[in-house]
Amino acid sequence: MTDANTTIFRKTNESDKEYIDVDLNERKVSFKDKFIKELHAQEAKAHNKKLPFARNAARNDWNDELEANKKQVTRGASTRIEIPQLEWKHYSDVKNFTLVEEKERPAPEISKHNPGLHVRLKTKVYKWKQSNEKCTVMEDPEDALRRAQEVVRKQRT
Repeated sequence: MTDANTTIFRKTNESDKEYIDVDLNERKVSFKDKFIKELHAQEAKAHNKKLPFARNAARNDWNDELEANKKQVTRGASTRIEIPQLEWKHYSDVKNFTLVEEKERPAPEISKHNPGLHVRLKTKVYKWKQSNEKCTVMEDPEDALRRAQEVVRKQRT
């Protein structure tokens, strides 16, 4: 008997319907998939804290470390490839970035839903010191909306 996790519906023709039993739980997640998932989670954490995150630098460092570990295995130094572990805070530390530009950009989607307000988001563009990777950190839309409402209140008084 099949359940929702093991049944895939695949159309063979427009009129035919065929059910194929495939165990989706057997799919093995590779260590690269785990790394990508962790990379996205760490990037989300950094952006929630309004910090820049050097995604490409982290990915490149991880790949370099992995290649070095693979070379050790081929030389016979060890029998297992060690999965690289990164220090995630290093890639979101503001000390490792230079502030390139601080500006405001229009937010037409927010302005459209709030007639009479010209909402602008504050953005900061950072550059990773070790490469040319740039990262943009934007203000919370709610904060920008509050700021625009304050400007309108001040103009009316």
